[in-house]
Formats: sequence, C-alpha cells, structure tokens
Amino acid sequence: MVLMMTRWHQNDLAGRILAEAEEADSKWTVIRLPTIAEAPEDLPGWRREPCKAPWPERYPAERLHRIRRRISPYWWAALYQQRPATTPSYRRPPRPSSRWSACSPSRSKPPR
Repeated sequence: MVLMMTRWHQNDLAGRILAEAEEADSKWTVIRLPTIAEAPEDLPGWRREPCKAPWPERYPAERLHRIRRRISPYWWAALYQQRPATTPSYRRPPRPSSRWSACSPSRSKPPR
C-alpha cells in the first residue's frame, strides 16, 4: 500500500496506520522529505544535508525561512515539514495575494 498525504495531526489516517502497525509489530517504510532537512537524508538517488532545501534553484532556503516566519508553527510543521503538531494554532496561513481580500463581503468596495 502507498499512502501519500499531508500530516495534519498525529491521529490522522497515517498516524492511525502507523500506530496499528506498531501494536501489531509490523513494519512500514516511511519516506518523509521535509522542506528544510532536519537531519542528513541518504535515500537511493537522494542525498541532502541538514538545513538544506530540496530544490534550491527553485525554492532557496532563504525564501523558505521567510515563509516559516510568516506562518504559524502548526502550519509549517504540517505543510512543509511533514511533522504533525498536536495542537493547532488558529492563525491562518498567509493569503496568496492582497486581491483575495477584495472578494470579502465585509468590504464595501475593493481596495485599490
């Protein structure tokens, strides 16, 4: 079985499968590729040192660290590091553009 997903919580589908596997003493291969490497990664065809980005030409580490500072630790852990947090912070991820707010019904007219 192959399961690919964003880990939102420790008790999500992947978390439950891994917990059941641990109780049943069965073995799963988990491939976790965080956006910023937390430890040396040495997989077939893939090698990366800690604090390095997976595709630095497209997403340099500096850009990823700026994103990390703009969003809550919960969103960073789930969306970018594949490490679910136990308690979400309720700060939403940043909006992709300021035009998004122009669609808000709470505004009488769109911003210029």
